[in-house]
Amino acid sequence: MSKKKCTDKRRNNTPPKEHQFKPGQSGNILGRPRKKKSSFADDIKFVFGREREIIIDGEPQNRNIRQLILEQIGIGAAKGDTQMIKLAIPFLKIMDDAPEFELLPEDRKVIEDFKKRFKNNGEPDNED
Repeated sequence: MSKKKCTDKRRNNTPPKEHQFKPGQSGNILGRPRKKKSSFADDIKFVFGREREIIIDGEPQNRNIRQLILEQIGIGAAKGDTQMIKLAIPFLKIMDDAPEFELLPEDRKVIEDFKKRFKNNGEPDNED
């Protein structure tokens, strides 16, 4: 292969003097962009923001994972699962249309009766 020689007294692979950068001036004014660091919050948003196609009443629908989790919590709470009810209460409190509620004396009595019926390990007493 033959190498081309510049005829205007320049070194090879250098632009002409009028097209070179001026002293103190960079060719990339903004510089190299910084690498975006992925935070744990970004990872959470990515994972729980992904959409899945599910079939509801025979029709495919797209739902994100957050919606699916909340739906499962709501279904479990409606069925009476105590763990799901515990998970659902904070969501009910932050809903815009949910009024603030206080436990009525009747509610407190039901909760106390429920606590008395169950031992510490979660199994019901067989006193009946």
